[in-house]
Amino acid sequence: MAASLIDVQRAQVGGISLEKSRLLNITADMTFMEIKPQLDGLSLEEKRKLEAYVRHSLRAESEENQQELARRNRAMAAGKTYDLAAVKALLAKLQAAPDAG
Repeated sequence: MAASLIDVQRAQVGGISLEKSRLLNITADMTFMEIKPQLDGLSLEEKRKLEAYVRHSLRAESEENQQELARRNRAMAAGKTYDLAAVKALLAKLQAAPDAG
């Protein structure tokens, strides 16, 4: 893998839009201590984006999250439905939370 792109792709993570603003020269075989100087050079805004990405990534890959997604999929497969208005209200509440990540 040539260069790992920390924030090259556009994504919504924790209510923050991540867009390409810097390409970090990071390869898969680098240690944290080799990566750290590049991270230290990031602006505060970029560090916040990186934090949101790392939090999202850790949460998405966790066993607890995988089990919750499986539970929800089973519920939907069994016929559970959700009211669109209730889902929109919940989403609005989550987006208004101070720490949406």
